[in-house]
Amino acid sequence: ENERNANVQNICRIIDGQLVILMDPGAQLSNDYLRADKSREKRYAFDQAFGPEVETAEVYAATAKPLIGAVLQAYNATVFAYGSTGAGKTFTMIGSAEDPGVMLRTVKELFDSALELRSVSTEGGSAGRSISVRCCFLEVYNENLRDLLSSDGREGFLDIREDPERGTAVAGITETEAESAEEVAELLRRGNQRRTTEPTAMNVTSSRSHAVLQIMVRQRAPGDAGSMLGKLSLIDLAGSERASQTDNRGVRLLEGANINRSLLALGNCITALASGGGFVPYRDSKLTRLLKDSLGGNCRTVMVANISPNHNSYEDTLNTLKYANRAKNIRVSAHQNIVKPDEHVSQYEQAIADLRNEVSLLKKKLARCGDAQVAPLPTDVSRGDPGNWDQAAGEDWKEEMVRNIESRTQLQRSLIEIDRGLLQWRKEKAHCEEIIGNWDERASTSYAEGVRLGSGGPKRNLEGWKDQLQQIEESIRENVETRSSILKRLQTNRQAGRDLQAQLPQRVLNEDMRAFLQLIQRSQVLEVERLELDHMWERQRERLEERDNEIAMLRQQLQLRNQHLAAQRQKLSAEQQKQLPGR
Repeated sequence: ENERNANVQNICRIIDGQLVILMDPGAQLSNDYLRADKSREKRYAFDQAFGPEVETAEVYAATAKPLIGAVLQAYNATVFAYGSTGAGKTFTMIGSAEDPGVMLRTVKELFDSALELRSVSTEGGSAGRSISVRCCFLEVYNENLRDLLSSDGREGFLDIREDPERGTAVAGITETEAESAEEVAELLRRGNQRRTTEPTAMNVTSSRSHAVLQIMVRQRAPGDAGSMLGKLSLIDLAGSERASQTDNRGVRLLEGANINRSLLALGNCITALASGGGFVPYRDSKLTRLLKDSLGGNCRTVMVANISPNHNSYEDTLNTLKYANRAKNIRVSAHQNIVKPDEHVSQYEQAIADLRNEVSLLKKKLARCGDAQVAPLPTDVSRGDPGNWDQAAGEDWKEEMVRNIESRTQLQRSLIEIDRGLLQWRKEKAHCEEIIGNWDERASTSYAEGVRLGSGGPKRNLEGWKDQLQQIEESIRENVETRSSILKRLQTNRQAGRDLQAQLPQRVLNEDMRAFLQLIQRSQVLEVERLELDHMWERQRERLEERDNEIAMLRQQLQLRNQHLAAQRQKLSAEQQKQLPGR
């Protein structure tokens, strides 16, 4: 609507559904004939190109629909939307209630195809193919991963792990099993409500994070121990943005910097893959690590490049087309994901036999000891030699300890991020309260028409500043609630660590093994305590800086008072000055 009111020029042309012509905006807006031979017009050819009049259904039929059959055949597939802010990526991928986007249409078609596959398998009364669908939904916000389907989507951050079966995976993410497309649509709606969106000058509902919906389809035929695993990833990237166009300040500016950082890393990966270089910098960003398989691994990928035909967005549109043109040169090698556990059956049988031998040996030991106290059995003894009993118990205890320390480290990092966010929000709150408090006292022209946030920000009137203050207070309240929840979880985690420490003498009888495990546990705890001390030092430094600022302000006030008193003394006569105290 703003673009229509501003009477912008359309500089994009679509030819034959494949060729995109980006016209020179200077040639349309001026009669400068000297630029006739220096046109910036660009042409790019793609597999499919759509104009603004095309419906979402047609875009879906040409992009995501051909991938559904591949997913049901145990291939990995990815569809992601790339482009600048306000270009329509979220509308393309998610859509609206009246016009669903690519995500919802893909999910519906996937379940319909799975239902047909089951019905074909059950012809003649035979048992049908078992098909299970699991979903997860996450966002990459400020280079941190958040689970949008957990009980509290804004609580805690997740880590990326390399899974030997599924490839790149997110540890601890909520995977929900769905029976119908309606269930997935409800999960998508609930996750989008928790996704971070804020208004900017370019977009009223600007996405401040990258959203990733992953759907895992596992199939198993009756009587077959193996299974087929297909994964479909649907990704809505946040748009690249310029601070001069979005008028972002404070937290919004930091979010935009992190968005551009991750998109720059994505562009570097696309360039490296297209050029055929040996090294691809996937680890420069959490986003590129998530897209590792989608860009250059075991996956069939479709990139949807959203561009704006607005002549004011010429540079952003050109960059998007350049990235999409480079992505055409990427070659992937997809293969079926078939898990066959038959090769390990003999190993499982041998492990069961070893466990039975271990049980018989322990029974004999109990019989010899009589009423003597015996330490509890380890849970994962894998050998029949009694000499390895303490070693297995030690490994069991070590794994529990490592999980406890990793959880504590993750919670502590989440607490640090929350405290940094709270500090920024409180600074913005103090700034808003100062402007609102001085509104009536400083009734000048700039205050009557509106005040800018910083230099070059959008103007706001008094009501606008009050709304801004209310939003900041709501954000602070949410962060404080999240912080208290993380502190409770930290307290529970520390108690669990103390319980593990107390259980060590009863679970591991060998003194040398016990001393070794205590050293490992102590080194891990010291690392976490160092992180906690760094956090405390950072908070203490912030408090000291605030006190230093207060002291500097008080000294300035005292200096101004003394200057004022000295000026008043100069105005007094000699007789009046003699009557002053201290004279």
